[in-house]
Parts: sequence; C-alpha cells; structure tokens
Amino acid sequence: MTSQYERLKANAITKSALITVVEKRFVSGGNTGELASLLFELRGYLTGDEAYRFFDHMVKLGYAATRELEEQVVRWLVRVPLDYKADMAKTLEAIKNGLATVAEKKTDKDPALFGEAIADMTLALGFWRLSDKEDVTATNAFWRGLKTLFREKVSQPFDPIVEAFEILEPLLIAVNPDLLRSAVASRRLDSDPFMLAAYVIFGSFAGMRKS
Repeated sequence: MTSQYERLKANAITKSALITVVEKRFVSGGNTGELASLLFELRGYLTGDEAYRFFDHMVKLGYAATRELEEQVVRWLVRVPLDYKADMAKTLEAIKNGLATVAEKKTDKDPALFGEAIADMTLALGFWRLSDKEDVTATNAFWRGLKTLFREKVSQPFDPIVEAFEILEPLLIAVNPDLLRSAVASRRLDSDPFMLAAYVIFGSFAGMRKS
C-alpha cells in the first residue's frame, strides 16, 4: 500500500485525483487527523473551511495527534500569511473557535496530557501569527498549555518541555516577539505560584522585572 501511494503521489495526474479523494473523505467525516496529515503532505495546507473542522478536532482529541501532524500544523500556520492569504480570515476564525473551546475546558485536571498542551499553545501562537494582535483568550491558552507541560508526569520532568519547544519553534520564531513579551508580562501579578514563578524565569530572559 505504501509503495502504491508513493507512485500515485509522484505522478501529477494521479496526485491531483488522490487529493480530490482525500478532500471528499475529509468533508464526509473520515479520520480528521489522518486525513489532515495527508492533505498537508499532498498539498501543504488546509482551506479555511477545512481548518474549522480540523481545529475543532484538535481541541477535542489533541492528545491523539502524532508528532508529525503537530509539526505539519505548525509549518502551515507559519506560512498562512505568506502563501495562503485567501484563506487567512477563515483560518483565523477557525482558530478563534478552537480557543473558545479551550477556554471552556476545566483547568488543572488529571492526567495532564502532552498533546493537549501542544494544541493549546499552537492555537495561541497561530492566533498571534495570523492576527498580529493581543488576545486574552490566546494568552490564557498559551499559559494553560505551558502549565500542562510542567505538570505532565514523566521519568525526566523536562523532556516534555524540550519536545514541545522543538515542535513549536517555527511558530515561536515567526510570531511578533512583542506579543510573546506581553503574554509573559500578563502573569507578573498572578496569584498562581506556578504562573508567577514562570513569569520571573521567562521575564528574566526578556529583561523584564517584577514591580
């Protein structure tokens, strides 16, 4: 099956037909994660309408995403303002819808899941990348994801942090740094000890001080 797929993908005519099949299956309700990954591989992006379905899936089942899919999503969001401007408004609306769903979730629940943290932070960074604006919901989702990474129980506690930043690096670099600094500064008076400690750590690297 793999070799047949590679042959279909290598031929321009059969690749186009293959994309059409995957698009139809995506709309009809197949495995959203797997089909999105195929669309990223075959054409490099999701349309605005597809983004709406995908982000809804990612928020609800982010724990099931593969690292390959997480990296594909990050690379796509970096490129949207450059290569896919026609779909940018709808994609941004899809991200905002995902952020609204994140905001309704319970915080500090167990178990803390790595995939959910990546989904939360990807949505926040994606919003900042596409809008270039501050947003409380995006900031809260970013910190929610970061806190989840620290809470995840593994034998080597900092492994999830390292992996997360490896996945998110292209977006972290592409986002306006002033928005990241503002997100960090928003926690300078937080009553949550974790948030306050994280502010001090990240704020120190950014040259900020607690007043």
